[in-house]
Amino acid sequence: MEDYKREFIEFMVQSNVLKFGDFTLKSGRKSPFFMNAGAYVTGEQLHKLGLYYARAIHDNFGLDFDVVFGPAYKGIPLSVITAMGINELYGKQVQYCSNRKEAKDHGADAGMLLGAELKDGQRVVMVEDVTTSGKSIEETLSTDYLYCKHPGSWPYCLAQSHGSWQGRKSCSSPGSLRALGHANRSHCLHG
Repeated sequence: MEDYKREFIEFMVQSNVLKFGDFTLKSGRKSPFFMNAGAYVTGEQLHKLGLYYARAIHDNFGLDFDVVFGPAYKGIPLSVITAMGINELYGKQVQYCSNRKEAKDHGADAGMLLGAELKDGQRVVMVEDVTTSGKSIEETLSTDYLYCKHPGSWPYCLAQSHGSWQGRKSCSSPGSLRALGHANRSHCLHG
């Protein structure tokens, strides 16, 4: 295991994000630990978290993408701090984008998205706080305003899975999120 992954697990424990006990996850599975990204509350914690996400993306996928997308709600700050971390560590400017749970019907930023407007041909990395089954990522990609409008724009997805990094290459279809392996449309890289 790379040093930054070990440091990240220690960081989660120190930040009171990773807890041990008897938990029932959203998927219904039982787990001896639980991760709550909502417990990252200080500027220092958020800054470090953005750097960890940036490094994990860089190490697993490189920097060949344009937008960091974070699904509502916890993914919103993750997309912002990850874009900042990528800029700080690698000098690359990427945009952030997030969805809303409900469309905003007024103002200059009306619609379903916050941040950058997704454009055809852009390459998008999705960041999520935690995933067990991939259901939240699948639900986000299956929405008409994301997947149907931008079906080829989702080359990578990254989330924390039970305290470690889980990356998925080629999240170009919601069904692709269930398979494990590497390097093609229906495969996953484990960090």
